[in-house]
Amino acid sequence: MKPWEEVLIHSDTTVRIAIKQLEQISRKILFVIGGDRRFLGTVTDGDIRRAILNNKSFELPILEIANTQPVIIFDDNAELQLLDIHSKHRYLPLLNDNKCVVGIFEPKGYECKSLADIPVVIMAGGLSKRLRPITENCPKPLLKVGDRPILETIICNLKSHGFHEIYISVNYKAEMIINYFSDGEHLGVKIRYLHENKPLGTAGALKLLPEIPQKPIIVMNGDVLTKVDFKGLLQSHYDNHSAITICTKEYDIEVPYGVLQLNNHNVVSLHEKPKHCFFINAGIYVLNPEYLGMIPSNSQFDMTSLVTKIIDSNDKCHAFPIHEYWLDIGQKNDFHKAHEDYKLHF
Repeated sequence: MKPWEEVLIHSDTTVRIAIKQLEQISRKILFVIGGDRRFLGTVTDGDIRRAILNNKSFELPILEIANTQPVIIFDDNAELQLLDIHSKHRYLPLLNDNKCVVGIFEPKGYECKSLADIPVVIMAGGLSKRLRPITENCPKPLLKVGDRPILETIICNLKSHGFHEIYISVNYKAEMIINYFSDGEHLGVKIRYLHENKPLGTAGALKLLPEIPQKPIIVMNGDVLTKVDFKGLLQSHYDNHSAITICTKEYDIEVPYGVLQLNNHNVVSLHEKPKHCFFINAGIYVLNPEYLGMIPSNSQFDMTSLVTKIIDSNDKCHAFPIHEYWLDIGQKNDFHKAHEDYKLHF
């Protein structure tokens, strides 16, 4: 198989399998082909996430969510065609006269955004009450999952995506966190600390930034393990012209009983153990720096309050669904699950 053929996917492949294929390849695009190998459309990571928000089933054929009218290039005069194509297209299908894929083009004008100068703020100042007594002598960010602390896994994951500038908010047992990570040089990043003299909530510590950044800020909780595509997250934030982008994860709740729908005393229907799907806050955000002014100084203030203020101001709040691995280590059973998941995902 030629290297570029990893992006090919048959039209009857399910969305679920397509997600796995996208996660395993470096080019975050799939070219959908029919049984005769004729090109039918493209599927990007963005297409997958929009399908999730629209409650599309993962068992649908991938063609159901594909872009069937993408920009294409024919191999007989590819160079001439590329002159007229906007540089926002990173990968383009190269077709022959029979509309079969014979290659993949990456226009020279495309520039991949660097994440090195995007600041990341990790909220690690919580009191870790829900995990006591195991956090009585150790803050949750320093609890080991696998062979290293939770926060170290988060930082190393951020480094692997290209982030370099990291701020950590600290309060509970702050000296232990600072002594362990120091300035971050040994991990290949630059770490600075936001010292909370009292708990400031999940947004209040942003007011402690030494200066207002010039670019959007990634904000995330210090107890979230994830393999989310941060570059795709940031690109989605830019593309949607959002004030704030909130990562979300699907969460299903099954009612363990048969549920009746009533009209007065009459039973209209009976549903056995119905499932309800919700999109929950995944604790990861992209925030435009001008909205830092909405956060009060030296006060406890949560991201939920900031999001409400932004929405009330009629500014755009965009959701970015996570289909990759994600786990919030909030309860003891989550902590035990993290140990089980670590070898599979990190």
